[in-house]
Amino acid sequence: MIDTLIQNLNSPIIKNLLELYPGIMGIFNYNSFKYEFFSPNVEKILGYSAEEYIEGGLAFSYSTLNNIHASIITSEIYPVYLEYCVKHSPNEGIKRLRFSYEYQVNAKYGASIWCQHQFTIIEVDAKGFPILDLFCITDINDSKKDDVINFVISQKNDNEIYETIFTNGYQTRDLTVLSNRELQVLKLLCEGNSTPKIAAILNLSEHTVKSHRKNILLKMEVKNSMDIVKIAHDNGFI
Repeated sequence: MIDTLIQNLNSPIIKNLLELYPGIMGIFNYNSFKYEFFSPNVEKILGYSAEEYIEGGLAFSYSTLNNIHASIITSEIYPVYLEYCVKHSPNEGIKRLRFSYEYQVNAKYGASIWCQHQFTIIEVDAKGFPILDLFCITDINDSKKDDVINFVISQKNDNEIYETIFTNGYQTRDLTVLSNRELQVLKLLCEGNSTPKIAAILNLSEHTVKSHRKNILLKMEVKNSMDIVKIAHDNGFI
């Protein structure tokens, strides 16, 4: 199957279509942790060549990701994926699932690009576990408005229409970059306290509290206090 599929993907017509396609297509092999195919247009989108992905495999792919995002994928998303692989392995049920998650790629030319990665399993072993998946990577940098990695699992119903059966969001902002005093200010801010009240509670000047608030915004790379409150909520801080 794989040889015929690769041959078809490398045909002149398909190669021309992939050059025009706005996303990146590929095939991943779970036995070798290598890519059987990576569309050449990846170089136009992320700067890395298809050969770099094919030769470097999964290890190279992960090396291009934002470190926090790579950690979330391996520690949070992958275990859930494995759970659903086991649950839906009977009767090749995993082939009826579609997986989708987001991450940020450190592109070769220096930019940080938000991507959506969608894939389906196209070949399984005798126990129903994945051997090959067909994936599509799409640049969503222009439309992505938050810092949450969304992970969605969908399943085909009896009408062959995908329905969501699992969804979760993972906040990528790290509150550990804040100092203890900044965390105190953040906690009081999240409780709805004004700058004068925070200053009184912490026995600080209002100017000092304003400086802490400004530093929090800079460290968390957000523009206003509402964004900070949302990040604190998503991280379980409040």
